[in-house]
Amino acid sequence: INRLKALRRRFPKLCVDVRGKGLMIGLEFPTDAIGYEVAKGLFDRGVLVAGTLFSAKTIRIEPPLTITQQELTMAVETIEKVFKEVNARHFESKRMPLRKAA
Repeated sequence: INRLKALRRRFPKLCVDVRGKGLMIGLEFPTDAIGYEVAKGLFDRGVLVAGTLFSAKTIRIEPPLTITQQELTMAVETIEKVFKEVNARHFESKRMPLRKAA
């Protein structure tokens, strides 16, 4: 959870909150659409997550108790990659290239 909270600090517009106990962790996003996009990115890369009962704004991570430290590390690294991609699409400024003077 500490590594996920560090990611939250790196991507404050993307990830609104990280909470949980033990291995049951919730990641909250500003909108359902962004939560769904993060969940899909994780699922496509083999990290199983689920939305909450009523929305995708908060997604749950509930790994099995038999998960290894190596698998946890891989999951956090995958979450970081997905955060970078989604953050770039939604929150990084789209800079126009500078034109050369004639």
